[in-house]
Amino acid sequence: MTVAKLSAKTAISTRFIEYIEAGEFSKLPGRSHVLGFTRSICRELALDAEEIVQAIKSAMYPDPMTEFELTIAQQMKRPLIAKIVNAFKSVLDRH
Repeated sequence: MTVAKLSAKTAISTRFIEYIEAGEFSKLPGRSHVLGFTRSICRELALDAEEIVQAIKSAMYPDPMTEFELTIAQQMKRPLIAKIVNAFKSVLDRH
C-alpha cells in the first residue's frame, strides 16, 4: 500500500506517515499522536497494534508517564487547554 493510500484510509498526514516509517517520532506532535497514529496504521495494515505500540513505548518512553503527562494526554481532546497547561508548566519549571 502506498503512503498516499494509507493516508487516505487513516486520515493521517502523509508527512506523519513518512516520519513514522522513517522512525522519526520526534517530528510528530507528541506521545499521544505517535501511539494513536501507530494504532491506526496497524489496524489498517492488519498488524498487531498493541505489540508494536509496546515496542515503541519501550524504545521511546522507557519511563512511565508522569501524572502531569497523563493529565495532558487526557486533555488532548482539548488542544488549547493542553497548550495552556504546558505553557504554565514550562514557566513553573524555570522558577
